[in-house]
Amino acid sequence: MKTKLIFFKYCLLGTCMYIFAFSCAPKIADVKLTQTKPIFYPQEPDTARVQFLRAFSKSTDIEAVQSAFKSSIVGEQTVLKVEKPYGIATGKGKIYICDLGNNTIDIIDLEAKSFKVLQPELKKGVAQAINTVVDSEGFIYLANPLQRVISVYDTDFNYMTEFGKEVNYRPIDVAVKGDKIYVPDIQNNRVNIFDKTTKEFLSYFPDSVAGNDDWLYSPTAISISNNNIYITDTGDFTVKVYSLKGEFLKKIGALGKGFGQFTRPKGNAVDKEDHVYVLDAAFENAQLFNKDGDLLMFFGGPYKGPGDMYLPAQITIDYSNTTYFEDLVDPRYTLQYLILVTNQYGPDKVSVYGRIELKK
Repeated sequence: MKTKLIFFKYCLLGTCMYIFAFSCAPKIADVKLTQTKPIFYPQEPDTARVQFLRAFSKSTDIEAVQSAFKSSIVGEQTVLKVEKPYGIATGKGKIYICDLGNNTIDIIDLEAKSFKVLQPELKKGVAQAINTVVDSEGFIYLANPLQRVISVYDTDFNYMTEFGKEVNYRPIDVAVKGDKIYVPDIQNNRVNIFDKTTKEFLSYFPDSVAGNDDWLYSPTAISISNNNIYITDTGDFTVKVYSLKGEFLKKIGALGKGFGQFTRPKGNAVDKEDHVYVLDAAFENAQLFNKDGDLLMFFGGPYKGPGDMYLPAQITIDYSNTTYFEDLVDPRYTLQYLILVTNQYGPDKVSVYGRIELKK
């Protein structure tokens, strides 16, 4: 009950702020940050729930800057940049970014402190991926809407296979759960389900028509947590929740400028407790809902400095790489998991936040 009251307090405070704002292992903490004190959401004196930790935009944000002496010997260091990120996923020690500006996959290796850029192969040509996911075995999946396939790679990004072209669809995102692969199809207003082993098409949902609550007008992002599937329906300004069998359960949000509403919803992510994060590219923030769809708080906002967002596109939650960021967390708090957001413009292309809890 005390926790609910605390969250309710954040909601009331956030509502006032929102109306005002919109009415008109190895550590990487040795990399110098631009902010001089922690950036919290909500702001102090309230107890923080989210802390902005750092951002990545170029290779020198993770790799050591070359000394002048070394430059004179081996030549100037080539600085690689994240140009226009969209999809993002994480694996053990790595961050994978779909870079639409370079038509590449940018890989940040937190363990090796390196930055790599590659163009993944397809059966013919190279992938032009908009979204990506890494499954429990470390296999990497890319959603390629122009080539109309999902492509699959091993942990070293060696091409394995591709599938889905025979369905005549436009895959915009991808998620893996158990023995099935779920692919939002923006062309046919549905989610296609494939067998993970054979890659054969199994079924789709919803079997509906426009006007019904379960109909998908423009499915653009997918997350799966526990036994529920969360689809951002940009065309309906909501996140729609289905069971793993495709049964419609509920909507989160609605069209509007008010607290808990959306104007341009984009990526979504769900934690292990079914808290739902939803990006809005118009408000340039992330809104956090509980498992019942009630708004708890928001963070970000139009870019003015670190922690803010600039046309955010995709969001993901990461439990596996917290070790690399713990030294950036305010010592009064413990880090529960990471929240990564891609910004298509601005100086902070990949922003890393921490879901934190006050130490007892």
